[in-house]
Amino acid sequence: MGLSHDAQVGLIAQELETIFPQAVQDTDMGYKMIQYEKLVPITISAIQEQQTQINTLSQQINDLALSEAGTLPSLSTPQLATNLISPLVSDQPITIDAPTIIKDQHTSTPDLIVEGEIAADSVSARIAKLDTLEVKEIVADRIIAGSIEGLDAKIATLSAKTTSTLSDSDLTDLTDRIKARLESLVATDSATAVDLPTPPEATDSAVLDTNVYDLTSNISSDSATLLTADINFVTVNNYLAVIGSATITQLSVTDTLNVNQIQSTCTSDPSSPCLPTLALQPLGGTVNLAQDTLIVDSSGQVSVNGNLSVTGTLALHPNSTDPSPLGKLLQIYNEEGVEVGSINASGSANLAELTTKLVTIASPATATASSSLITTTTTSNATAGNAVLVSPNTELTIVSPFVTPNSLVYLTPTGNSDNKVLFVKSKTSCDQSTPSCEASFTVGIDAPASSDIPFNWWIIELASPESTLTPNP
Repeated sequence: MGLSHDAQVGLIAQELETIFPQAVQDTDMGYKMIQYEKLVPITISAIQEQQTQINTLSQQINDLALSEAGTLPSLSTPQLATNLISPLVSDQPITIDAPTIIKDQHTSTPDLIVEGEIAADSVSARIAKLDTLEVKEIVADRIIAGSIEGLDAKIATLSAKTTSTLSDSDLTDLTDRIKARLESLVATDSATAVDLPTPPEATDSAVLDTNVYDLTSNISSDSATLLTADINFVTVNNYLAVIGSATITQLSVTDTLNVNQIQSTCTSDPSSPCLPTLALQPLGGTVNLAQDTLIVDSSGQVSVNGNLSVTGTLALHPNSTDPSPLGKLLQIYNEEGVEVGSINASGSANLAELTTKLVTIASPATATASSSLITTTTTSNATAGNAVLVSPNTELTIVSPFVTPNSLVYLTPTGNSDNKVLFVKSKTSCDQSTPSCEASFTVGIDAPASSDIPFNWWIIELASPESTLTPNP
């Protein structure tokens, strides 16, 4: 092919060109040839690097080599799977110097099964099941046990010691002292424990040995009757029954008090009658009866959430009413709780609707005589009345304190009006506290009549929207 004998052309030159193009040269004929003299230093450097890697791997392999005892100097692995972990020497412990989690892959709760012993400064577990627990001291918030060995025997010993220390004379003396003290408490209506004897303090060895009570039945039985007692403090866990009377200075009930009857204090002395007053919340507060049906608070406010039936007399004390005309003495509500009527302290009534057979308006206590030819003014202190427009006058002024800017005046002729139409010509209102104030209205006709015209008049006050009640639909 016209090439020298020391040149090699082929596929290898093309592959080498991609790695080390400086060692590949193009010929005149378009082929590629390798210049081996340039590969010598590269090859030597590659061999040296490879030898270094071989030495490193050899050292690592030497570290993995097992000795005759089957031990490894060091093992580092992200995961280790084994069926058994045991020390190489039977008397040497296995040391794990890191937090350790033992978890069963089938359950969410870690399980640890130990055949031998566990020595630890602190053990924390939600549930621990042990066949035998030996401890020097137990600190617990609550202990639940079916039985505690030795406890029943200890209680029986203390009970026997307690009952054996009380003689018949001691019991009789103790009973007499209690009866005398109770009689004095009842007679004086005072309940203090000043004169009651105080039992000696209990010792650690005999808590029940205080000589304070007598049991008529065996103390170890399920129930016992307490005949006499001189006790400062008693705790009854389940049930306490008192067959007879009980005198209690102060009684506090934290849950529910069930009684058949409550009455004021009475004494056994016939000359000392029962106290006339039964006090509920005497220091103030609220009394709530029958689920908010009747509520009475310390301010005197009474709320009745239901129907109120009064068989006797329902009276309002005259001195307890509000002198202000705005104070409502009686309020009437419909079934939706909307006020439909009220009566205030001044006697004014406000009703949504009124149906009656007769409406009576008080006539004036005093009134001037009918108008004459020279008098065109009359005075009335009522809201309705009658008057006469004397001919040939064309107007008549009626003075009334009930005329206001919101007053409506109705006129009704009661005789021949000579075809003249009566109308309200004007109204005058003023503050009643103003000196020489005269509220009035003037009745007029267009032209003089041929005769006197009698008529009735009626003043109606048009209330403001704020005080108007909405009638029922």
